[in-house]
Order: sequence, then C-alpha cells, then structure tokens
Amino acid sequence: MAIRIKKNLSLKKIIPQIKNEFVKPKHRAEIVELIQDNIQKGLSPVAGKNKFVKYSKQYAKKKGKSQPVDMTDSGEMLFNDLKSWKRLGKIGIRFDSKIAKYHNEGEGNNPERRLLPTKNGEKFKSGIMNKVKAILRRAVKEAIKKQ
Repeated sequence: MAIRIKKNLSLKKIIPQIKNEFVKPKHRAEIVELIQDNIQKGLSPVAGKNKFVKYSKQYAKKKGKSQPVDMTDSGEMLFNDLKSWKRLGKIGIRFDSKIAKYHNEGEGNNPERRLLPTKNGEKFKSGIMNKVKAILRRAVKEAIKKQ
C-alpha cells in the first residue's frame, strides 16, 4: 500500500522566499566569479562577443603578452570594482570604475571590450545564464523546503 503525502504550496508565500534565497550573498558572489573567470580567460561574458581585442603593441610589450586580454593590469578593476547588489528580489551587477566603462564602451584609446551586457538587447552568454538558472533552481528547492 502506497502512502501519499500532499502538501499545498502558497505562491504568495513561496515567491518572496525564492527571491530572498536567490539574492543571498553566496549566490551573488558565485555569479560575479563566473563573470570574472570569463574575463580572465580573455573572453567577453556577453552573448555574441568572443575574445577581447588584442592589446596594443605598446601595452603588449609592457605586459609581456598580447593575448589573452585578461583585463587584470593591477587586478583593481576586475576584483575590487565588480560589484553585485540586491534590490527588490533582483540581483544587479556593475563595475564601479571609469576604466571599466572605457573598456566596455570603447572610449578613448581603449577598443570596445564588452565586460557586461549593458546595451539594449544584450545578455550574458548561455554558459553564464545556465549557471544562473541552476542557482535559481537551488533557490526554489530551498524555498520549498522551508514551506
């Protein structure tokens, strides 16, 4: 004889719990790390963009290499200026530096190297989005456990 267990889940209660679980610092840090890993490999985390434009000859000589363009001159921009925050159950990611803006948009002597999908229609590459979805699935499981 099979035993059936029935549990009613309230969407009104579970959706805020899912959001709260999803935006926890450990999940935000995981997403930031995924972006950093792509950038350090010389790959844009933005869908449709591939390797970053090579360093200029002058800068490559200073750096000792022309590729991969890992965006880690001092490490300040990539490791200290890439921030995540939570607001209203959402995760936001941004760089807090002008140099990141110059690279992302290609200003001054810097060629465009897309660090974050900030233009209309842009999104993260599927590998990053798949991992974000996996984090969201974990958040749903955690919220259901708490019901």
